[in-house]
Amino acid sequence: MLHRIMSILAIAVFCAIATLIFWLVATGRGETQLPRGVDTFAIKGIDISAHNGYVDFNAVKRAGYSFAMIKATEGATHKDKAFLQNALAARRAGLRVGAYHFFRFDTPGYMQAINLLNSVRGMPLDMPVAIDVEEWTNPTDRSTESIVAEIEAMASKLKSEGWTVILYTNKDGYDRFIHRRLERYPLWLCSFNTPPDGKYHHTIWQFSHRGIIDGVDRLTDLNVFTGDSATWDSLFVAPVAQKHDETDCLPSMVSSPFCLQPVWMQPETLRLGPHPDETNNRKYLRTIRFSRDRAFSDTSYRDP
Repeated sequence: MLHRIMSILAIAVFCAIATLIFWLVATGRGETQLPRGVDTFAIKGIDISAHNGYVDFNAVKRAGYSFAMIKATEGATHKDKAFLQNALAARRAGLRVGAYHFFRFDTPGYMQAINLLNSVRGMPLDMPVAIDVEEWTNPTDRSTESIVAEIEAMASKLKSEGWTVILYTNKDGYDRFIHRRLERYPLWLCSFNTPPDGKYHHTIWQFSHRGIIDGVDRLTDLNVFTGDSATWDSLFVAPVAQKHDETDCLPSMVSSPFCLQPVWMQPETLRLGPHPDETNNRKYLRTIRFSRDRAFSDTSYRDP
C-alpha cells in the first residue's frame, strides 16, 4: 500500500512539474533574463500580425516602445487581415510604423512584391518595408541560388517603387541567403540566446518571440534599434504618402488624421496567369485593375 501511495505521489509531482514548465514556456515567463546587451539600446519596438489579436498601441507607447513592424502580406496573395487597423492605430499612438512581408520560397519574388505594394500604397509608413526570409514553413526543395534570386527580384521591384527595403532573417538565414549575396540591404536580425557579433552589421535586433508587454494580451516579438538617435531620425524615410480626399476614406475613418485608403481596400479585380513552368521560363500573364482613376498593370515579368 505504501509503495502504491508513493508511486501516485511521484506521478502527481511529475505532472505538476511538467505543467509548470509548459506554462512558463507558453506564457514566456520562463524567459527570466534578456540576452546580454539588449538593455544598452534605447529605442525599442515590437513586430506583430493578426495572430497577436487586439493591440492597445497607446499602452505600448506608454510602456516605452517607439516602433512597430506590422505584417502586411505573405506570398503572392495572402494579406494580413489586421494590417490596416494595426498600422493606423500604431500611427495614431505616435509609434513609427513599418510593414513586413513573409517571403515564400515557392513563389516568384516579383509577384510577392506586387502583393506587398498593393497593401502599402497610400499607407502612412515611416519605416522600411521588410522581407521576412525564414526556412521555417517554407519548402525545402529550392536551391539557395534560386531563393536569393527571387528575394532580389522582390527587393528590386520594391526599390523601384521608392521603398526602402530591409531584410529579416536569423543567423542561419544570414549565412545561407545574405552573407556575400544581399549584404547591401539593411539587416533585421533574429538572435535570442546571444548578442549578434560584429559580422552581421544589423540595424534592428529581434531578441525575443515571447515578450510580455502592456497593451498586447498575447506573447509578442521584441526588438531594439541598434543605431544611434541621429541614424534613427535619418534612416527611416519612406515615400511620401499619396494624398486623398476624404471621399476616399472609409466612413469609420474620415475623422482620422491618417485617413488614407490603401489600394487593396478599393474595389478591384485581380487575375493571375498560370503558375510558371520553370523548365521553359513561361511568362507570367496577369492583369491588375483598380477602381476609379488608379490603375496598375504589369505583364512584362519573365521568370528567371
